[in-house]
Amino acid sequence: ILKESYIALQKDDVKKLRELSDHITHCSALEQDEGFIALSVAVYGLSKLYERGNYRENRDWGNFHEQVLLCVKNAHQALSDGLEHEYLDSLKKILTGVEKIGKKLRQYIQEIMERAHISKGSRFYEHGLSLGKTAHLLGISQWELMEYVGGTGIAEAEESITLEVKERLKFTRKLFSL
Repeated sequence: ILKESYIALQKDDVKKLRELSDHITHCSALEQDEGFIALSVAVYGLSKLYERGNYRENRDWGNFHEQVLLCVKNAHQALSDGLEHEYLDSLKKILTGVEKIGKKLRQYIQEIMERAHISKGSRFYEHGLSLGKTAHLLGISQWELMEYVGGTGIAEAEESITLEVKERLKFTRKLFSL
């Protein structure tokens, strides 16, 4: 995911970043691993940032882009070397915003990354994690998450109803002509 994210960032391929983020979200929800979760949020946040072209006109965008590429590259190298702490540090540099950029762009980046935490949190909740567990894993409040989830309609989704065992067995026998 990191290698493909790096290439997508170089090519300015926002669609690929979003696809990578969606892919890692499923793994994050299953594993509930801090590293997976941080990667999912970082890649999603970057996809949101890069899809907004107007910020590229900011004089600090080039510095930001170079720092992001460096952070992704460092995260990949740290993970390859089995240095989980350094891997997480590199991702956190992306998530908390990067230094050496103007105040206006930094504020925008931080806002996007905060929203990315909440948005991805709703996806983890949708995958079956409890609201409390999701909020804890992402370091956000349950109230923020509940407000977002309430607006998406995820909480009202009907549970799938399965057939009774006898009905499923009857269907299976019919399907295989037994």
